[in-house]
Amino acid sequence: MKNLADPITQNLTSVILCGGQGSRLNNQNKPLVEWKGKPLIEYVVESLPQCTEKLISANRDISQYEQYGSVVKDSITGFESETPLVGILAALDKMSNDWLICAPGDTPRLEQGWVEQLLTAASNRSLIYVKDPLRSQPLHSLIHVSERTHLRSYLSQGRKSATNFLNLRKAEAVEFYSSDMFSNFNSAEDFV
Repeated sequence: MKNLADPITQNLTSVILCGGQGSRLNNQNKPLVEWKGKPLIEYVVESLPQCTEKLISANRDISQYEQYGSVVKDSITGFESETPLVGILAALDKMSNDWLICAPGDTPRLEQGWVEQLLTAASNRSLIYVKDPLRSQPLHSLIHVSERTHLRSYLSQGRKSATNFLNLRKAEAVEFYSSDMFSNFNSAEDFV
């Protein structure tokens, strides 16, 4: 693989994935639902480095999301919104930097500095993701812009699994010792 420029804050774009339907939470837009006094998305924003470019992948409630970053819609890719990978592709299409850090908008327990381990692992890899003690977390990832072509091809084949894409591309897993930090809020019980 060619030597990639090390990702640093100056050439890093962040995208918060907020394009889901919220079907497990009465179709509410989960990242905008409050927990402990503020919307979930605010916790995610606080966990990310001060990137030069902040994107929000969203398909509804656009004006609410615009207060957190520039909104990119899945529709710019030409693909249906059946997988968060479409939101990632939209961000890769829109971003002006070399590297994209991805985080789901419904993971409010992310700790500040979690991205640093991914940045450290990126010296010769174009795709890096989190692996916690319980499972892979494919949507908590760092992606070089060169992966855009591969992701577009993968989606054009009707494929949707983020984990399968990572495996196909021989992505590097970075091990974390906390599984709670990456947990999604999916049901009303999670907000208690």
